[in-house]
Amino acid sequence: MEVAQSEIDPEVLAHQLERFDLGSDGFEALRKVLPAAAVGVVLYGSRARGDHSDDSDVDVLAVVLDARGSVTERHVTLSHYTPGQLADASGTL
Repeated sequence: MEVAQSEIDPEVLAHQLERFDLGSDGFEALRKVLPAAAVGVVLYGSRARGDHSDDSDVDVLAVVLDARGSVTERHVTLSHYTPGQLADASGTL
């Protein structure tokens, strides 16, 4: 799988995430941990399904070219997948 690398525009990301009720706190936490080198962002879990509660965490996956671990900031958990790992996880998120 070939992936073109480009920066994610924070304003576009903010607009796309508005419908998921992250709140300003959740969005700021995500901005702190989202790597500049991410080539894609996937929101999954209860926030993406729309069945979250007020105290639900925010599950986010960043598509990156170099493998790295997960990080947590406030109530945001950010996992990092390479394009190959994302393809292997298809249907599981």
